[in-house]
Amino acid sequence: MNPLSLASVLPSRHRRAQSLVLFTFAGIPFLPAAVPLARAPGEVVELTPFVVNTSKDTGYAAQETLAGTRLRTDLRDVGASLTVLTPEFLQDLAANSLDKALLYTPSVDTVEGENSDGTRAAGQFLRFGTGQQYSIRGFVSNSGEQGLANDFFSALSPNDAYNLERLTLARGPNALLIGVGNPQGVAVTTTKRAQLATAAKTQVQAQYDRWSSRRVALDHNQPIVPGRLALRLNALHEQKREFRLYEGRVQDRLTFGVTARPFRHTTLTANHEQYSINRNVAPLVWSFDAGVLQWQARGAPTVTFPANGLAWAAAGRPQATFDPRLALTQFTAQQPTWVVGLPLTNPMVNMRFQSQVRPNTFGGVQNQSGYQRIDPWALTGLPRDANLQAGTWDDPEQRLHGSWTQIFVEQRLTEGLHLELAGNLARDARSFSPDAFNLIKIDVDRYLPDGTLNPGYLVPYSETQGQYRDQLGRVREARATLSYEANLTRRHRWLGKHSLSGLAQTSRSDSDQDVMRTFNLATVGRTGAGWTADALGAPHILRTRAYFVNGQVPYPLPDQFQIAKQLTTLNGYRTLVGANANDAAPINLGLRNFLNSTKTRFTDNALSLGWQARWFGNRLVTVVGYRRDATESFGVPTVREFADPAIPSSATDPLRRYYSPSREVPLNPTPSVATTGLSRTYGVVYHALPWLSLTYNRSNNFNPVGNASWVNFEGVAAPNSIGRTADYGVRLSLLDGRLSISANRFTNSADDQARNANAYSTGIKNVLTRLRTNYKDRGDSHFAAMGQTGAYPVDSTNVSDTWSFEARGYELNLTFNPSPRWRVAVTGSSNENTLGSHLASLGRYLATTSEFQGLATWRRFASELRRVESGQRSAAFDLNPADPAARSQAGADALYLEQQIAAAERTYQDEVATEGTATHRNGKYALNGLATHTFARDGRLRGWSVGGNFRWRSANTLGYERQLVAGQPTGIIDASRPLRGDDWWDVGAMVAHERKILRDVTLRLQLNVENLFDWSRARLVSRDYDTEGIVGSANTLVPIRWELRRPRNFILTATFGF
Repeated sequence: MNPLSLASVLPSRHRRAQSLVLFTFAGIPFLPAAVPLARAPGEVVELTPFVVNTSKDTGYAAQETLAGTRLRTDLRDVGASLTVLTPEFLQDLAANSLDKALLYTPSVDTVEGENSDGTRAAGQFLRFGTGQQYSIRGFVSNSGEQGLANDFFSALSPNDAYNLERLTLARGPNALLIGVGNPQGVAVTTTKRAQLATAAKTQVQAQYDRWSSRRVALDHNQPIVPGRLALRLNALHEQKREFRLYEGRVQDRLTFGVTARPFRHTTLTANHEQYSINRNVAPLVWSFDAGVLQWQARGAPTVTFPANGLAWAAAGRPQATFDPRLALTQFTAQQPTWVVGLPLTNPMVNMRFQSQVRPNTFGGVQNQSGYQRIDPWALTGLPRDANLQAGTWDDPEQRLHGSWTQIFVEQRLTEGLHLELAGNLARDARSFSPDAFNLIKIDVDRYLPDGTLNPGYLVPYSETQGQYRDQLGRVREARATLSYEANLTRRHRWLGKHSLSGLAQTSRSDSDQDVMRTFNLATVGRTGAGWTADALGAPHILRTRAYFVNGQVPYPLPDQFQIAKQLTTLNGYRTLVGANANDAAPINLGLRNFLNSTKTRFTDNALSLGWQARWFGNRLVTVVGYRRDATESFGVPTVREFADPAIPSSATDPLRRYYSPSREVPLNPTPSVATTGLSRTYGVVYHALPWLSLTYNRSNNFNPVGNASWVNFEGVAAPNSIGRTADYGVRLSLLDGRLSISANRFTNSADDQARNANAYSTGIKNVLTRLRTNYKDRGDSHFAAMGQTGAYPVDSTNVSDTWSFEARGYELNLTFNPSPRWRVAVTGSSNENTLGSHLASLGRYLATTSEFQGLATWRRFASELRRVESGQRSAAFDLNPADPAARSQAGADALYLEQQIAAAERTYQDEVATEGTATHRNGKYALNGLATHTFARDGRLRGWSVGGNFRWRSANTLGYERQLVAGQPTGIIDASRPLRGDDWWDVGAMVAHERKILRDVTLRLQLNVENLFDWSRARLVSRDYDTEGIVGSANTLVPIRWELRRPRNFILTATFGF
């Protein structure tokens, strides 16, 4: 198989040479992390136990941390697994976001190419997150983010390096740090504070790259009263671009800080950030096939006759006459659709009785629409840098606005006794439309529904019914920390030195979310075939369809933002294009809630105690931590009371209403979940020799589900998740401390971790939707009692289930500063993340029989439909077996139900088969490195620096072979026979020059090259069995999903200091 190259196919806008040398005169550019402002010579600063002294850091080697006990501690005395990234580390990488920097730490990896389920494999879960997604020790959360704390307070927004002093990754749970949180660890950022220096310091940094990214940042520290009062301003403007059109972000951020020392032993610090971030996310797993492969393999049949508002059989056109291999299916429900990309007089088309290609079947499961060949562009004609995710620079798909304020009061009460009082207020408002147009089909209809010629005939297209989410998050936190240091060696040398701390913290977080779609209000209650009085019924949902004529993507793609923007125009078309008067319905579009609002409140009252002791002349360091969290989660009742005045009788008929917006839904007065959790930490560091230390750390935490609306398939709230870790390590300090090596073995487990299980409900939802659309909505008496959309827990996009994992492995940190001119860091890990019991609720749901749910019930429905197809009357349906159209519908619905039932059951069975298996999604082994050399000041290359970085990952797991049935691999997967991929490298380089350009002004120019060798081979991330012989022989293993690599990028940074 030939490797795929992007270098020759990038559009001219990317191939043009960039005038990087001139960029510093161009205007608006970009900033990696700034090196800390220098403290004035001779300045004496008294530090409390709540802050670290960064002046001790050397290159990539940090010396102190708060992330072990929340008190300032030498890193060598902390037994927990920590990695501290200094400003120099971030600067040499040109890393501006924490997710990029953390990829160079042990046991951290990307979530791109995640292949554990269809939604993650397609990368679409990235569009629901903050843009800072990564895994720790193989653990992947719902939308890819991990725990994040700003100065040990909750963070709602994505972080940026422009206002960060340092970044620390704590792996595994730690009771003294975070009692409630992810068991795999947490990233802790330290925000820059105003420095009580004697002179003002300013730093301006700018950057420009190959894709025309521009960013500029300012860091200014201004003493007002030397030693007493200082202000600090950090400002950022960024326009981040990627190699695909409209991929990236635009952000404006401002952080204002003040530090005051009104009394000798009192320090007040406050920081406030205001931000606005617009993002467009495009996963690296590219355009997906939604049935085109199987359509081509079955002869590429088309429908060359007008449907005339009838099913094929009813129109005298049996499917066997034009589609003998059943590559197509026909819409029979009302489908109002906004069409873009075609020259239509009226783009509002009712697609009822139009045709579409069937989904592919791989691994014995239909609905496999995330698969493609290594060169899908040849199949669709799309350009290779096409971005099929909605969003443009003017109308981004995700919009964030918010702020946070933190205040710290640090007081020395007496010698060795310190008090910190701190508070945090944060607000984050987010609106986004995660619509994606990457599931590509071919339009096989020669005619439109009204009988006119179809300009989209044989043109690739993608469609979605979309959604819009409006979210608002608020956090209020306050804490008090008391620290006492006692040196008992003054009484007896065996009594040691002790640090005691007590913390009391109260937290409250509120979250409101409205999940909406655009509905046609004019058809609610409309009489005639296919319509329904249920306002949430599928016939009223507006779908959008984008055609790619001659390979052109019709930007902007029609997501919910575009519908809102064009609402007056769309309503102005007045009626849908339809086959008859019934289908050519009036138009009156509106954005309405289609699911119950997600409104929650989570409170936590915590108490913790910590004790660190140093014994035997500091040779033995012990840590004991204890934390108690009392939490409550409040939810909301189901409220469907929004009566739209545009809908007749909505005030009196509950079925004609929409779910109420969150602002009108009160929280339940009593908590849905109330729990108390205990967390403990035990750590030991034994300095056996001046250069040798042995470490041990054991800790646990618990993570209650803070969102009370998260329920499983049975409607039961998710249980508490329990996390545990045990780390054993050895540390070496050699060459007078210039070489530091730490290695540890870890076991990290998570029991009953709640995750979104929506990806496992596709077949289930398809069954329920077909029954509602073709029977309940059409008045079938047997389905009158069936719940409308949203009535069952599985209808929610937040349906959850639990997963248990255990990760085992080894981690390595090496820092080497052989001379003041060298900085070297190497990290590595070996990680086996084993999947335990999971999806138990899904299994029970499928096995439980009820009136309209459960595998047995659905199989009975399919059997009854087969009876109607054969001309027999059914006791479960009102269909008339004497009517050819009814028989045709029964046969089509029976086949569809059988396929969806099989897909739902096989998906669950395959998941169960993976229990006890180490996934190795990105490879078992990882190695990272970063090195920089600065040339001598008295040489010809004075002022110059060169460096390089790399990341290596061993072969990933692509899937598993299947068990043989009658000699064919058609059974469930055999997890003992994994399919391996290839290892993976990423290499970069850096060159920099620093000099004085004025008496008090220094300039550092730095060029970073990402993907130095421009490797462009796509990474294979999944293989599966070709059940129907679509791309090869039947039941043979074929590659079905790849992940792109980002092309080589040149990043030029200019740093002015004065």
